Amino acid sequence: MDWFAASYFVKSDVGGEVSYVEESFTPRSAMSRIKDSGYRTIVVAMDHQSNSIQQIADAAEEFSLNNGDYFYVWMDWVSNQTSWDSSTNVSKIMGGSAFITPHLLFEEGNALSPFEVSWRQ
Repeated sequence: MDWFAASYFVKSDVGGEVSYVEESFTPRSAMSRIKDSGYRTIVVAMDHQSNSIQQIADAAEEFSLNNGDYFYVWMDWVSNQTSWDSSTNVSKIMGGSAFITPHLLFEEGNALSPFEVSWRQ
């Protein structure tokens, strides 16, 4: 069973103190906690994509966190071996998501695109 840290900032009032909260949960409990928090943008960073995506997607379906009212940002290396359409729930949660991944400019054999050449100048 994978464990997740649900992390978020809590602000007491306008101009008030901001505190950081991080707690460990099972995937199902983490998604339930996110639902209860009222946040609509969910940033996900995973260590074990192949195991975790299905668990997150199933919990999102259970708690109606994949109905278009929530925006997911996935942060991590996205494996080409990950099947984004492995199940209905995975396809549903990935639709409309954003991905932030490292871009390996300096790997051997990677030619720079015209944009990358211009950007580096």
